[in-house]
Amino acid sequence: MSRHRRPAWYIAVIVAALVGAVGVLLLGGTDLFHRSKWDSAKAPLREMVPLWFLVVSAAAFAPALPIVGHYRNRLEQSKDSV
Repeated sequence: MSRHRRPAWYIAVIVAALVGAVGVLLLGGTDLFHRSKWDSAKAPLREMVPLWFLVVSAAAFAPALPIVGHYRNRLEQSKDSV
């Protein structure tokens, strides 16, 4: 990252979406890749996957937003001191 550019807020959204996708893969495991498993459980994966994605993404977005804010403030402070 360039020292003269402020980190964009969309970085927090991208990180949250990536963590959400990884979370779905970890929670669903190999059942995600077998079509027969999608409708065979009490709670079908067709309904659970979007829920898992939203919950994990929200949990990742909560700390990602202050981290981006911290680096934006840190860059502004370093510009003020120069």
